[in-house]
Amino acid sequence: MLDSRTRRPLGAVLLSAQFLALAAGGPLLATPPAAAHPFGPPLTAHLVPDDRRPTLLWHGAEDDWVALGEALGVFAEPDAERTGAELLTDSSDVRGYLAESVRLRQGDADCRSIADPGADVVENGMTITFDCPLPPSEDEQVELTLEPMIDLNPAYRTVLTVEGSDTKTLFTGDEPTQAVSVAGGGVATAAVALGGGTLVVAAGAGWFLLRRRRS
Repeated sequence: MLDSRTRRPLGAVLLSAQFLALAAGGPLLATPPAAAHPFGPPLTAHLVPDDRRPTLLWHGAEDDWVALGEALGVFAEPDAERTGAELLTDSSDVRGYLAESVRLRQGDADCRSIADPGADVVENGMTITFDCPLPPSEDEQVELTLEPMIDLNPAYRTVLTVEGSDTKTLFTGDEPTQAVSVAGGGVATAAVALGGGTLVVAAGAGWFLLRRRRS
């Protein structure tokens, strides 16, 4: 998680990212900070159960990646030869942060996690693979924790979907840990948390061009 000394208010992150884009000569689509996340569509996570190595794909919108990269210092030294997406993809700090804030616990032991950004983390998301102490049984519930970004702003939330199931579960700062099944034969989450006005979606366009290509 982010050290308290490195945390920055979301508004400051957005303004800093705007300055970075302008200083680099990249085009900018101006959108007021109030329309940006965490008050827009939630982050997403997709769990693929497996008896040996369950995987989870975590993803956010471009402004979420900008906020995370800014908070972790990924853009501290702008590189005219590389895009923001490339800086985020290559950052060990981003991989370490997501591996720490997305956790799976089986009984009294944490499953070992490995974060893989693939070729483009902004486009494809971060894949996190878990190695658990024992192969989970079909009816076993393990604890999944989804905490990315809530240390930046507690309003962030993540919607979890599970391969082979229509269930959608909302993870929030108040409820970041919930029980799930990761066995290959059983794909169920413990609670359906969407509905009743829980999920508020605010439309907003991405305003920071992570994909500025060098001319």
